[in-house]
This record gives sequence, structure tokens and C-alpha cells, in this order.
Amino acid sequence: MTPRAQKARAGLTLVELLAALAIATIVTVAAMNVTARMAHSAAAEQARHAQQSTDVPLRELLTSELTQGYEVQLVDTGFTLRTPSTVDSGSMRRLQLPGRVTLAVQKIGDRSWLVRTQQPSTAGEPSVELVCSNVMSVNVRPAVPYSFKKALPETKPVWMVLPPAVIATVTFDDNRPEMTFVVRREK
Repeated sequence: MTPRAQKARAGLTLVELLAALAIATIVTVAAMNVTARMAHSAAAEQARHAQQSTDVPLRELLTSELTQGYEVQLVDTGFTLRTPSTVDSGSMRRLQLPGRVTLAVQKIGDRSWLVRTQQPSTAGEPSVELVCSNVMSVNVRPAVPYSFKKALPETKPVWMVLPPAVIATVTFDDNRPEMTFVVRREK
């Protein structure tokens, strides 16, 4: 090779430079895509964890109330149960005092809440607690064929005996899926 040919060959050609740039671009785009997928996956997992942290206590509360109740009265925004025991709001222990527990959806400010109201059958103040936000509806229905109907609007709501198994449904007004589960009341 002549000295001039060696000097010309010492650098990269334009084609080699463009090929290297194209490969670097592809690697960079692939790395960004992987990073974006990982971030999306982490956000989805965090949302799933947040949902479960709300759903598990809500399911446990509804299961406890429906297991304790013996009669139900359906209302437009939820239901009321007659129970043989109530929860002491100070100690959170069950007391063997009969009462009524209402689980209904109420609009408070700009959010809808599932509200639990407990009224002891003896004289006493009702206790009210906000259970879960962004609840659109709460429903209970028999798990098997059973005469279980809402009272007509112009009639007084009727107390009905709770069947051995009921299906509880909670719908939310955010992106959470509907929660539906069966509560077996048989002891």
C-alpha cells in the first residue's frame, strides 16, 4: 500500500459512521422501551397493592356484618341489617346488644363514600363511620333462588330474613373492578 492509501484508510467512512449511528439508535430505543415497561409494571403493581389494601378490609367488614345479621331491609343506596350484637365504638369489641347496621353510599363533598351507621336497639347515639371512598353502589342478593325484593318506592321498606348464602357486590366509581363475593351464613 502506498502512504496515501494508508492515510485515507486510517479514519471511518461515512457509511461506517452512519451504520454505527443506526445501531446506537436502535440500542437506545430498546433500552428506553424496557425502562418504560418496567415503570408501567411497577405502577400497575403499586395500584394493585393499593386496591388490595382497601378491598380486603372492606370484604372482611361486609362478611362480618352479613354473617351477624339475621334480617335485611334493602334501600336505594345499600341495605340495613338487624343484628343480635353491635360493636362498641370505643373498644371495637362486639357486645351482645341487638341493633341495626346500615351500609349505604352517601355523597360527601365531591366523593361518594360507603358509610356504616350502627344504631343500638337500646337508647343510645348511632355511630357513623366512613368505610371506603369512591364507592358507587353496595348490594346484597340471595345466592340461591329466594324471595328477596326491594320494597316499592311508595311502600314502607320490608324486613326480610337473610338466606343462608348471599352475594355481596360493591361497585366503584374509579378504575377498580367490581368486587363480588359470596357470604355463607350457615353456622
